[in-house]
Amino acid sequence: MGPDLTILLLFAAMALYGAYSDIRSRTIPNAFNALMAIAGLGAMWFTGGASGAGYGLAHLAVALAAGLAIYALGMWGGGDAKFYAASAAWFELWDFPRLALSIALSGLVLVVVWFGARQIRGSAKRDSDKKELPYGVAIAVGGIALLALRV
Repeated sequence: MGPDLTILLLFAAMALYGAYSDIRSRTIPNAFNALMAIAGLGAMWFTGGASGAGYGLAHLAVALAAGLAIYALGMWGGGDAKFYAASAAWFELWDFPRLALSIALSGLVLVVVWFGARQIRGSAKRDSDKKELPYGVAIAVGGIALLALRV
C-alpha cells in the first residue's frame, strides 16, 4: 500500500468519525478537531516536507476564517467550522476552491436527502431543522472525495 492510499485511508477514517460524531450528538469534539488538524499537517509534512506542511497550515487558516464567517452568518455550527479547518490541513492552499466546492456539492446532496427523508416520514418542518442537519457529514464526504481523486 503506497503512502497516498495510506493517507487517504487515515483521512477517511478520521473524517468518518467526525461525521459519525456529528450525526450521533450534533457535536464534533474540539480535541478531535485538533488531532485531525495535527494529523493532516503531519501527512502534508510527510508528502511535501516543510513547504507542504506550510501550505497545509495556510489552508487551515484560510478555511478556519471562512468557516467562522459561515458560523457568524448562522449557517454552520462552530464544530463544523473547526472540522472544515481541520480537514483543510490535509490539502495544499491552492486546493481551497476545490475543497469548498466538493463540500458544497456534498452538502447539497445531504440537504436533499435530509429533507426528502423528512417528507417521506411526513415530519413537519421545524425551525430547528437547520441546526439538526449534521453538516459534518458533507465536510467528511467532500474531503474524502477530493482526496480520493488524487489516489
